[in-house]
Amino acid sequence: MADAGSAKELLAYVPAAEVQETKRALEVLQLVQQQIDDMQQTTVATKAATDSIRSHLRTDKIKRWLCPPDPSINANHAMKLRHEGTVHSKRPLTLAEAKEVIATRIENEPQRFNIKRRLFCDTNVLDYYPSLVTVIHATNKELHLAHFSIKEYLVKADQFNIMIASISITRTCLTYLTDINGSHKEIKQDFPMARYAAEVWTGYAALAQALQDIAQATARFLGEEATFQRWAHINAQGGYFSNALYAAVSKGHEGIVRLLLDNEADINAQGGYFGNALQAAASKGHEEIFRLLERNGTITSTKRSFSGTPSKPAKKLCLDQTF
Repeated sequence: MADAGSAKELLAYVPAAEVQETKRALEVLQLVQQQIDDMQQTTVATKAATDSIRSHLRTDKIKRWLCPPDPSINANHAMKLRHEGTVHSKRPLTLAEAKEVIATRIENEPQRFNIKRRLFCDTNVLDYYPSLVTVIHATNKELHLAHFSIKEYLVKADQFNIMIASISITRTCLTYLTDINGSHKEIKQDFPMARYAAEVWTGYAALAQALQDIAQATARFLGEEATFQRWAHINAQGGYFSNALYAAVSKGHEGIVRLLLDNEADINAQGGYFGNALQAAASKGHEEIFRLLERNGTITSTKRSFSGTPSKPAKKLCLDQTF
């Protein structure tokens, strides 16, 4: 009892405010300890709690990532493109390819690729993907999203709808392929995104061709001999596509075929694996395009009716195309 009395006497000399603060601190510590004890009851609870925290952290990072940057650095469009390209790319982009995307401007006319807009170093690309991607060095320095939840979040965002993304990716590829130049060897050496752009743009154009602007841009690109030949040679298909109309027919781009016909494309031109555009439409199974060519006066000497069933060589070529 004496000890208890002494303790009370000593407490009388301690300021009341400090006693209250100490009491609150002890209550907080007890609450934290109780939460820790509760979490330690099962490993499942612990994992659920940590996963929840990580999920919220990723969401916060993604939201910050989607915010437009300082306009003074002139990278708003590049940031948007990097999101679309990363989410909907046919394969992971390499650091060198991502650097070319950032150097390609399509938001204003004229749409241009400019080597002066290239980042000084490939790894600077990571500044456009803060904490959300990782570089896989074993596979030619490819960019991969750091976690599947990032792609899930972006795919649900309206601005990254595959149709909207296809428009930007198509424009980027066409702009890039239009502005690069040089021999085949020089293009391969100096323009790291050339092969990728040549291989994938037609697939995205097919998704976006309902948009008149994209159809016109595609027809213009295919209609220019220089850009058409550049694309054909980069894609190693120069002998397969003999002309722009044949290429559009072969790939099933009905809207582009109409535009080319409106611009008086030679529908009787001979060449290509199947001989002419009508034969290509029949062999590839593009019935509507076949009828369209017939209505526009394609040669009748081919005596080829539409069967809808490609020949065996045609089937093989369809499977071989990366389109």
